[in-house]
Amino acid sequence: MLIGLVATTLFVFWSLYKLRSVMDWTASEAVIEHSEVVHERLSDSYMYRNQLRYRYLFAGRSYQGQRIAYPFHNTQRELDSAQALHEQYPAGARVAVWVNPRKPEQASLMSLCSQRAFVVLVVMSVVVVSVLWLAAYLMGAL
Repeated sequence: MLIGLVATTLFVFWSLYKLRSVMDWTASEAVIEHSEVVHERLSDSYMYRNQLRYRYLFAGRSYQGQRIAYPFHNTQRELDSAQALHEQYPAGARVAVWVNPRKPEQASLMSLCSQRAFVVLVVMSVVVVSVLWLAAYLMGAL
């Protein structure tokens, strides 16, 4: 149980760290070069993936990106969700892109985290992790 708690704690705070880094990214403009929804058969359902390719300029250099929302992947469980993203980002569209100024090859079409939302996520994460540790302690697992 201790290994699970440590792994959960590390995963939560690593995720927060990655999300926090996105808040410093810079807005630019991109052009969608390719957009389609592909499906992959799982054992009992489908997984839908938005395959996008876009080109953007940053600091005078041209880059190509595929990520919709950093640090997440472009997969959906529902076809409607994948179709909605496909319609939001059709080929030929000019859209906003968020670029990591330290690594301009990293970009995302969606900025997922405002400062206020990040603070709420940090507080919620601390509370959840603390409750898990307290429960383990009270159950005698520590």
